[in-house]
Amino acid sequence: MFSLININKNLKNLINLGLVFVLLVGSFVYIGGDSAQATQHDESQTDEEKRELQLRLQKEMEELRQIEEQINQYKQESSGYDRDIAILEQEIRAIEIKIQINQLTINETDFAIQQNRNTIELLEQKTEKQRELLGKLILSIYKLDDTSSLEIILTSDTLSEFFNDVNHIKTLQASLNDTLEQIKLIKQDLEREQVAFEAKIQTHAGIINSQSVQRATLDQKTLEKEELLEASRTREYEQWILAQNKQKTIQEIRSQLFRLEGAGIDLSFGEAYEYAKVASSLTGIRPALLLSILKQESSWGKNVGLCFLYNKDNGYGIGVNTGTIYPRTLRASQRPGQALSDVEAFLQITQELGRDPYATRVSCWPQIYLSDGTPYGFGGAMGPAQFIPTTWLIYRGPVSDILGYSADPWRISDAFTASAYLLARNGATTHTYSAERKAALIYYAGGNWAASVNQFYGNQVMERAAQYQKDIDILEGN
Repeated sequence: MFSLININKNLKNLINLGLVFVLLVGSFVYIGGDSAQATQHDESQTDEEKRELQLRLQKEMEELRQIEEQINQYKQESSGYDRDIAILEQEIRAIEIKIQINQLTINETDFAIQQNRNTIELLEQKTEKQRELLGKLILSIYKLDDTSSLEIILTSDTLSEFFNDVNHIKTLQASLNDTLEQIKLIKQDLEREQVAFEAKIQTHAGIINSQSVQRATLDQKTLEKEELLEASRTREYEQWILAQNKQKTIQEIRSQLFRLEGAGIDLSFGEAYEYAKVASSLTGIRPALLLSILKQESSWGKNVGLCFLYNKDNGYGIGVNTGTIYPRTLRASQRPGQALSDVEAFLQITQELGRDPYATRVSCWPQIYLSDGTPYGFGGAMGPAQFIPTTWLIYRGPVSDILGYSADPWRISDAFTASAYLLARNGATTHTYSAERKAALIYYAGGNWAASVNQFYGNQVMERAAQYQKDIDILEGN
């Protein structure tokens, strides 16, 4: 992985796939015609399964799209009903305020009527007293009129005094008459005002009745809108359940495709995700990014190399299935600044782990040549994470510290953690698109990560990681 930082990895993958195909076909032919035919039949059957699954996947995706459109439609309906209900509630509130205002007017008018009634009663009482007084005065005048001259002389000191009394009584009579007339006029005004007040009360009572009818109508409309809203939300929820089930079906189909496409015979997407979650908890790397990297590198542990070390002196390898000798499988010379060659590092790693160095898989040389025909690069990548031996020696210490035991690059759980550690070291813990993409490119090309020829790797990793994140959201119920 790290020794071929300037190689176009697409070409490498194509060559590896071609080698696998040639080696497998060669092996089948060597074994016998019947075996080759059986293998071809199995491959044909697998291709047919993949086609059927892909068709199913397309169908399920289309149905999911339709369901999501229906959900959006119901959401829009619900939003519309919410707006209508809010408007109706505002109208109801406005009518309630108007009813309260009219009721206050009625209460004020009713209070004024009561005040007028009290005033009229007082005026009537005053009128009655004035009439009584007037009656007494009239009686006195009558008596004076019937008094004889002799009586006047006998009862009064002088005639002038008698006539003064008569004039005073008559003045009081006139004053009482004026008072009674004023009281009568005031009472009439109050009675007319009472009639106006009562008419005002009737008018406002009629308005209140009309507004109450409007409010009842709005209440009914609000109830109808709320029922429609509830029905829309129920349908939206039902469609959401369908979408969840559809997404689970899609995820299951993808998992089957992952298996058929080399995602690991014994490692499903869900199982790989469990490994990724553990590595994520230890390093802070997003599981989807880690899954995408290891899918690109080894299909989560299935493609861990088709060569064994054959000759430690020159680093030649031998095909696992074919017995073909491959040069440049492991670099036998030291790189500048390194204490060990890849062969020496590989022998050290396998010895420490108790593995047979001549029976432990590594990647073959992808047979890449420069334009002048010079061979370029080496194989030797180890395990699911495809670490070059000398690179593994650099990172195995920190990885072992994280794990709490001696890390093994061929153990799937250790490979996940090692890859996660390297991505974290290269800045992927921020979880931003740019940081994750850069970390992926450094993982692939090291110091040459910014070269245009290597950008495809970052694009592929991030595109796949986005899809894996959707699958993870389904698994987690998000």
